[in-house]
Amino acid sequence: MDFKIAQVVLVDTNVIIEAHRVKCWNALAAYYALETVEKCVEETQTGAQNRSPAENIDQNKLRGTLRAVHRVSEIEIAEFLLRQKQHLDAGERDLLSHAATRHDAWIVSSPDKAAMRVAFAEGWADRLIALEALCNHLKIGTSQKLNRNYTVAWHSVEFVKHRMGM
Repeated sequence: MDFKIAQVVLVDTNVIIEAHRVKCWNALAAYYALETVEKCVEETQTGAQNRSPAENIDQNKLRGTLRAVHRVSEIEIAEFLLRQKQHLDAGERDLLSHAATRHDAWIVSSPDKAAMRVAFAEGWADRLIALEALCNHLKIGTSQKLNRNYTVAWHSVEFVKHRMGM
């Protein structure tokens, strides 16, 4: 994939939380044009009681580092879901519903298998990217090891499985 400064990267809740956990978020936000949807921002605030205080994400700071936080209408969601057979969590559903309305050169980072299946069904396979690949491009390390489903290796295996219809 050809990465460019200010490349639009659509990120789901899981990527936001993981990038904050391993402390690579600020570097990513300084280079890429990170965008998400309201539901994903909302989801970063739920479940905080299950995370250590150091892993909690300040919503105002998060919004300040994102290029855009999109509102997705009920109509956009309904139109998107009419084409889908996959169950998606609310954040991924809204993010991909938003993606379906775009006409620019975006890529999406989500470690969700259902989101990956939807991306394949929509013809977006070449727009999928692992969080680790975004970090590798910038040659930045992380404070902790990334969880497996954010790695290039996991992404590659799942990509091949989807390509083969598995």
